[in-house]
Amino acid sequence: MMKFFRKYNKHLLAVFMAFLLVFWLGGTALDDMFSPKASNELIGSSKYGDVNSQDTVRAESNARLLDGLSRGATPKGQIPRRLSWTAQFGTTGGAPSERLTNIDWVLLQREAKELGVEVSPQLAKQTLLSMLGAKDSDLEFLASRQNVVVDRYYEAFAEVLTVLQMLQSFESASLPSEPVLRQMARNGLERATVELVKFPGVSFADPDKTFTDEEMAAQFEEFKDKHAIPDSLRFGYYIEPTVDLQYIRIEPAKIRDLMPGDDDSFERQAFRYWQQNQATDQRFRLPADELVAAFAERREATTNGVTPPPITPYYDNFADARTVAIEVVRDEQANREANRIATELARKLADPWFEINAAKGEYKAAPDEVKKITYYDDVIASVSAAKRYTEVIEVGLLKEITQRGLSKTEGINAARLDLTNGRSLPLGALAFSVEGLAEIPDDNDIDRSLYLSQWQTQSRPLFNDEGAIYLFRVTNTAEGHEPTGLAEVRDRVEADLRLLDGMKQAKAAAESFAAKDTGGPMKDLWGAETDLNDKITPDKGGYFEPPGFVRGRKIGEEQVRTVEGVGFVSQTFLDESFKLAAEGEDSKTAVVELADQAAWAVVKGKSFSPLYEETFNAQKAEMRRQMSQMIFQEMVQSNWLSAKKVRERTQFKYNSGA
Repeated sequence: MMKFFRKYNKHLLAVFMAFLLVFWLGGTALDDMFSPKASNELIGSSKYGDVNSQDTVRAESNARLLDGLSRGATPKGQIPRRLSWTAQFGTTGGAPSERLTNIDWVLLQREAKELGVEVSPQLAKQTLLSMLGAKDSDLEFLASRQNVVVDRYYEAFAEVLTVLQMLQSFESASLPSEPVLRQMARNGLERATVELVKFPGVSFADPDKTFTDEEMAAQFEEFKDKHAIPDSLRFGYYIEPTVDLQYIRIEPAKIRDLMPGDDDSFERQAFRYWQQNQATDQRFRLPADELVAAFAERREATTNGVTPPPITPYYDNFADARTVAIEVVRDEQANREANRIATELARKLADPWFEINAAKGEYKAAPDEVKKITYYDDVIASVSAAKRYTEVIEVGLLKEITQRGLSKTEGINAARLDLTNGRSLPLGALAFSVEGLAEIPDDNDIDRSLYLSQWQTQSRPLFNDEGAIYLFRVTNTAEGHEPTGLAEVRDRVEADLRLLDGMKQAKAAAESFAAKDTGGPMKDLWGAETDLNDKITPDKGGYFEPPGFVRGRKIGEEQVRTVEGVGFVSQTFLDESFKLAAEGEDSKTAVVELADQAAWAVVKGKSFSPLYEETFNAQKAEMRRQMSQMIFQEMVQSNWLSAKKVRERTQFKYNSGA
């Protein structure tokens, strides 16, 4: 065999190069030709006709074509236009199973045409040239580079515009009526100011109180299958799933302190950075006191008849900006070094998994070498980029932590993985999409790397808002389950019964306090309550005057009701607050339950800002636009661009023999 290759190596190389040239020039045409779907098999049927494999190949090919056009026509440094259907609609919706596939796109096009909506390639051409700020010759040049006929751009974009026009034709149906607008304005523009005293149940709970077996059993039976919301009256004894999570944290600030070099060695880089960014980087702005002094000097010079030089809010010489510029370049170098370390560690941690295969929908079996808790330390010690910084690269382990507990663990709770579609996923979601807790969805469009085997490290680093970089893996899991009996959650049941008893005492105390109101500010009345001040510490409750608040706004069918400093409140709380606020400081008090805070509140009105007719008229047009856009987007996302709804509307059925 080797003799054959040596004898004909020149011929074989020529054939290979010719094939490579044809493949490179062929572009999407070759993709289509070699696609396994090119045999035009029947995929399914709909009320708008059959869907064949060539239909879906065309949908995918046109999307790639427009994505390539978008990248090619966008100047360097700018964000490419969303031209293709995948860029426009491909990530719309929540769950991956609800997002559009090639099949759904074919069905949407046919649905639009059935409704009489169709955009011509000529109109698509005009729109495309206008959007890209391009000329005919520009697109012809790009088409020649992609080895396609330029008309294919216009035909592909016409399909996108056709569906867009269909969706926009429904917008008029989402225009809100005058009464709806007025209610929206009242909810969003009228404002109440109150003062209140919060009486938390926990402050009145008796830690020594005991309960009968019957009371304990009744509480357990009522809530054993429910999920608890901590610090509220929403009880639940379902035992949440937990994970053991091991992580590596790399902080650029700590890396920076160990990097070689001093300020003098960084000065040349700092000067170059300052030259390029002196009038745009906010870190080079003059301190506020210097700016104030400069403007005062300018005003004085102007009054004296002298034309002063213009004021620039940025340092105008490097000597003044030197210290800041050096800090900037040192920080940037530390960030680059931290990213390099994270990338090399991720690559090294992924190596043992490459040769392990798994069937579709199954997790990979962990190789033995990774199944030890010291594995991260060993890898850090073996990676050259990390050796210098082993003392500041932290390895941590969180044992038996719930998703809620992870969300409250400072630092790592803010770590997020950036996805290619512009979205991001928090570590809490990723850590529980893991072998033992989650099944891998049977969906070709899902990102398989988001579902980890136990002991497997996420291959892409995560970042938090402070710039720290994380790599993580789950080393053990425990499934969520209903408790096997009262004994398993006895302490929680007892604590909740104490809280309920505390709520009774808190209500009695609140009503007693409210009865003492004979007029005047509630703050004065509260100041005289020495015993209550001792019982209710300010970190738990007591007197509070929240900033003025509105009734809330509707999103779909849900009413969002929150008050700054108080949290989620009931409609009763809002109704009472606005009624009392309208009465002003002469109002009496009301006692209202705050179930989500496990507390009672004594509320007294202060002031009320009504909706004036001129305010409503001035903002009506903008409110109508915002509300119709919100309704329209919700309708589009939940109905017209839901894969499930598309298939229901078009009566799509898969070919049983496919």
